[in-house]
Amino acid sequence: RQMLRTVLDNIPQRVFWKDRDSVYLGCNGSFAEDCGQTDPAALVGKTDSDIYPTVAADLYRAGDRQVMESGQSKLMFDEQQVMANGSTRWLTISKIPLYDTDGQVVAILGTYEHITDRKPATQPKPKPKQADVKRDTGSRKK
Repeated sequence: RQMLRTVLDNIPQRVFWKDRDSVYLGCNGSFAEDCGQTDPAALVGKTDSDIYPTVAADLYRAGDRQVMESGQSKLMFDEQQVMANGSTRWLTISKIPLYDTDGQVVAILGTYEHITDRKPATQPKPKPKQADVKRDTGSRKK
């Protein structure tokens, strides 16, 4: 277990996993830091509503639900987040359904990586939809 924790806390990706009700079962240190926590254990048992503004939490849960209900992974998609201070950042995100021994989806594994520095400066930035602006305010409950 300690080796796995060391690996998770030293990769550049943020990693989290949630149950069917989108309750956090675990995460790595980088994800916890993005959520304003120093200890990953602080997020266990919380939901997106405990961490993010309502609009963002609803969107995250809808994305999780889509992956869990379809049983289909959603891999390596880029998403722009607009932060509370108006700045933006880009993420590459993957969400993967996790199955029990009976083949039933019981959880979701998510990863993302900050890729803002790798986006070409000349690439036109899409204008975020209103929901995206509200979703990614950067405001988090602590």
